[in-house]
Amino acid sequence: MRYVAALLVAMSCSSCDIFYGVFHSAQDVSPVPSDLCVVNAITTIPGITNVSSRVDAGGRPLTLHGVEKPDEVHRFFYEYHGIHSSFFISVSYQGRANYFHDFIDINRKPPQDVIDQLHPVFNEVDRALQSQCGMTNLALKVHETCRGVRCGGG
Repeated sequence: MRYVAALLVAMSCSSCDIFYGVFHSAQDVSPVPSDLCVVNAITTIPGITNVSSRVDAGGRPLTLHGVEKPDEVHRFFYEYHGIHSSFFISVSYQGRANYFHDFIDINRKPPQDVIDQLHPVFNEVDRALQSQCGMTNLALKVHETCRGVRCGGG
């Protein structure tokens, strides 16, 4: 939810920048998989190459108890038939995890042919994380929005 709120604030402060593309995410996913499991799972998807990962520090929430430890942002990068893409899992100090797998541009629409080629991989990544890394019901939790592009082909 913080990601959506931050995105809305950023949009209002960005001189009317418009985000176009595929927004594919799930809230409160569990369990949080190991980075190695995620890398191994998406490497098994045909066409995916050059998989890598890193962990970054996210925001530090302010609570009644003070400033908490920063969120952990687990980022995963890959290439699919020449298209570079990525997704991340953000884990809060409370252990809650959110999943974001977007392909967007600012103030311009991504090419439809790239969306048509990449979009099916989003669902394959969801299924791989669910079946190989135990992310229970991930595919059912995913919410997807497409702005300025058609998702699902055609």
